[in-house]
Amino acid sequence: FFFSHLLGRRLLEFLPFMFRLRALLRACPPLPRADEQRLRGLLREIAQTPPGDDVLPARLGKSLMSAYEALQPPGRLGFLSILARQDVDLSTVRRSCQNLLAAEDDCRAAASLRARGALREALEPPSERIIGRLAQQPGGLRFLVAMRADLLSALAQRGPFAEAAPPSPSLSPPAAGSSAATAAAATAAAAAAEAGSVASPLAAEGGEAGEGERGEGLRERWRALDGSLRRLLSTWFDQGLLKLEALSWETSPAGLLGRVMQYERVHPFTGGWPDLQRRLGGGDADGASEGGAAGRYNRMFALTHPRMPGEPLVFVHVALVGEVPSRLAAVLPSAPPLPSVSPPSAPPPSASPPAAAASAAPPPFAPTTAAFYSISSPFSGLRGVPVGGLLIKQAAASLAAAEPSLRTFVTLSPVPGFRTWLTARLARQRASGGGGEDLSGEGAALNGLLQALSAAGLDETAPFSELGPLHGPISTGGVQSPEQERADAVRRSLVGLCARYLCRATQRQRALDPVAGFHMRNGAALIAIHWAANPSSYGLEESASIMVNYHYDMPEVEARHSAYVAKGACL
Repeated sequence: FFFSHLLGRRLLEFLPFMFRLRALLRACPPLPRADEQRLRGLLREIAQTPPGDDVLPARLGKSLMSAYEALQPPGRLGFLSILARQDVDLSTVRRSCQNLLAAEDDCRAAASLRARGALREALEPPSERIIGRLAQQPGGLRFLVAMRADLLSALAQRGPFAEAAPPSPSLSPPAAGSSAATAAAATAAAAAAEAGSVASPLAAEGGEAGEGERGEGLRERWRALDGSLRRLLSTWFDQGLLKLEALSWETSPAGLLGRVMQYERVHPFTGGWPDLQRRLGGGDADGASEGGAAGRYNRMFALTHPRMPGEPLVFVHVALVGEVPSRLAAVLPSAPPLPSVSPPSAPPPSASPPAAAASAAPPPFAPTTAAFYSISSPFSGLRGVPVGGLLIKQAAASLAAAEPSLRTFVTLSPVPGFRTWLTARLARQRASGGGGEDLSGEGAALNGLLQALSAAGLDETAPFSELGPLHGPISTGGVQSPEQERADAVRRSLVGLCARYLCRATQRQRALDPVAGFHMRNGAALIAIHWAANPSSYGLEESASIMVNYHYDMPEVEARHSAYVAKGACL
């Protein structure tokens, strides 16, 4: 009796169905009508539960999340389709509108306020109330982020929901309570190694009528559900709820550091834990960075959320250097050289160096430039939630406070869409017979590249294939051989076309390149394009070794952000 009283008869009625839900959805994405109706009823129960009744949603929410996580992609899509059909009751909306208009006509202020509140409640879809209930459960926020990732994957498909990509191999990070140094030692020893109470029922027009929806009608419901998820996640991942973590080898939890290693995709930690240690600080303080400036320090920052402990929502690598970097080698820490061994005849080093030698020591390195060279957001379910730009701005403020010598904040960024764009443009240029629509602009630039490639005896894939003489530096003067001149013409043509791609290739007045769009939307300005900046295989494949600098001029960031949002201006 006590158990029944605590959970209610409704919960006991749905529990057997919850145990069967995994097998039902896994085996057959289009649910039998009776089981689909039960699932609709379960979602309706969660949506209609009064705010004070937390037992029923908690039990049902936990069961629902467990069942969903056990499903294969087709079963998950079946669930998302049902959730997307949890729409407003249009009859309730009409009635609320009529009540509001009547109250306004009669000039009844109190009645008008009540009618407005009722209309707001009527316009809230049950799907949003269900999402809100799930977010309140332990692990609910993480679940919703993963669920939105599934939804975005479905929206990206033209056909049926494809099988999800296999998960990344686990790095088996150590327990969160241990230190990173201990974890690294253990890893080496073992050689191994993210409301309101509304009683509106499921809408007869918005829900049941959609049961037979297919194609674009259903996709529109998915888009509406994604809009709700994005809006709610943007509220729950607001600036005031996120914590900036300055990652440290000595003090950061090893579990958090292990996940950073696992999630890094731009510059993977090929050297394991020692590689991570180099990127967390110290750097080459006694070495020479680009341009002869002595010293380099490295930092890493991450944003975390209290409801997703131990998970780096987004993290960034920063190099503190003496000038704006023009190549990846200037910021990416390298493995230290092997220790030198003194020859037997050499005298032992003096324990107390002379005072003159000590006075000749160079002054401590004072970095002037913070270069953000890698930013990663491992959770695709947070796409469109503005956490990345927030991280850069908060990290810049933290660095400025810790390093008073810093004056300039820039990125060293890839150009991931350049090859795809250029290949399509060249194909169109060839199809038009080399004429094009604008010989004074893009058409002339494309013709120039084709002519330069032909003169150098290269095909269109050469700049994006294996490293070769073509990927040497662009000449700044002096005598060149004919071969060097021809290669230089190809390099200059590619850099010019990359500038056109970044500043003029747009979609809906937004930069076509995703990295460019991200930084310009955050208020940064494109200031330099560098050839032979990233000679790695992926750097060649996506952008022929080109990298660029975006400048974050902090006093101008907001004005640039507004200009980009209003006009799509390339700054």
